[in-house]
Amino acid sequence: MNLLTLNSRKFDGGCRGAAEGALRAPVERDRNGRNSAVAWPSTKKDSYEIFSGFPKTFSHQSLRKGESARNLTTTDTVQIETNDLPVQKNIQLIQIDPNFAAGQRGLFCKQVWSSTAPRIAPGSHAQQLGTAVQSRTMRKLVCLHCLWLAVCLPVFCQEEAQRMASLGDFKLVSGEVIRDCRIGYRIYGHLNGNQSNAILFPSWFAGTSKELEDYFGPGKLVDTSMYYVIAVDALGNRVSSSPSNSSRQPRMKFPRISIRDMVNSQYRLITGKLRIPHLKAVMGDSMGGMQTLQWMVSYPDFMDYAIPIVGSPRLTSYELTLFQFEVDAIRNDPLWNRGEYTQQPGVTVIAEVEALTLTTPSNYNREVSRERFRDAIEESKKDVASVDANNRIRQAEAMMEHDVSAAYGGVMERAAARVKAKVLVIVDVYDHTVTPQAAVDFASLLHAKVISLENDCGHNGPECDMKNVTPQVAAFLRK
Repeated sequence: MNLLTLNSRKFDGGCRGAAEGALRAPVERDRNGRNSAVAWPSTKKDSYEIFSGFPKTFSHQSLRKGESARNLTTTDTVQIETNDLPVQKNIQLIQIDPNFAAGQRGLFCKQVWSSTAPRIAPGSHAQQLGTAVQSRTMRKLVCLHCLWLAVCLPVFCQEEAQRMASLGDFKLVSGEVIRDCRIGYRIYGHLNGNQSNAILFPSWFAGTSKELEDYFGPGKLVDTSMYYVIAVDALGNRVSSSPSNSSRQPRMKFPRISIRDMVNSQYRLITGKLRIPHLKAVMGDSMGGMQTLQWMVSYPDFMDYAIPIVGSPRLTSYELTLFQFEVDAIRNDPLWNRGEYTQQPGVTVIAEVEALTLTTPSNYNREVSRERFRDAIEESKKDVASVDANNRIRQAEAMMEHDVSAAYGGVMERAAARVKAKVLVIVDVYDHTVTPQAAVDFASLLHAKVISLENDCGHNGPECDMKNVTPQVAAFLRK
């Protein structure tokens, strides 16, 4: 008997997992061999709600204590495991993996449990395993984004579970290999029946997929009521394979990576693991914008739209100097010890230079008073210290070597000629981290639309002007 295991996950905002124990519920298969039934505890005390027949048909039944599920014949079982519930909160989260049903559909619910988790009599199609939550109150089920009773599957929460995919030994553009390569990602939204609404959103420099989640949701930069978002952790970011987490190639034994390697690993994830044959769009911010530009050239037929945000097709001498400065700040710090450090090196210098380059003088002077400038540096140091220095080096090197025209003799026109997607380029004219001209020039070669922001937030410009950026992105994706 096969088991599909669906684990609970955590919320920072108070929901920390779910009941102790496990529930087994029947799963039947449709003609294509896909799972087509699932059960979870109902709002009614001591009962389960059984949903079956999706995606093509839909049926629903309530299963009371001691009853068997009707009209469900099965050879497989779905196992829902839950844990780590703070009993006083009485909140449960059940996660249905996006690979579970109907080709990348996802379902997520928060629930308050009854005094005992619903029990099904031994020998019935569904039975309770393990220990129930010890709560004496019954509250009604709360599903994020509601509507789940109307449409069964499309229920999504805006803080998604971290997922990992194994790529095995992954060959890099350089010929080197990442051993046991793993890629992290998170899913937001609902994949439609013909898989035509998937959007890939890679992480920025030193960032993670979790840090992207504020971009996703109804009315946000990417509307998850319309689109299925795959937020992916770029290689070297501490979640995906990185110097800081590789057991076989730890620290500086981890090979140098490129933006192309990041993109190639994401292509493997999308096609090989998630089995999505085509993307509605690729979009990303900063280093995510660089990955977007590389996607446009490396896999020109794989997306309909591309939206690089404060990214670059190739760094200028200004950016090369900036990121070399960060690498040197680490390597020249005695703490670095050739990557074998016990305390993060280069923290103070990097914090100070990023304070000056991520925004603009006018913005910084407005946000940080003379009296607080040392406090601001200390806060920045905490952010810098949270990023492993070896990871920072490898990702900085990837950006410095980034050039979408590298495979085409360094001729940007030849690289641009490969692009087939509709492209929207977003820059900030006062960006002092990734200056805008290279992206604007590439957009000119593509005859692509450019949104040039003119606020004084610099590299953070899109976030400062999201109320204007969001509707333009939404309109572009509807073309």
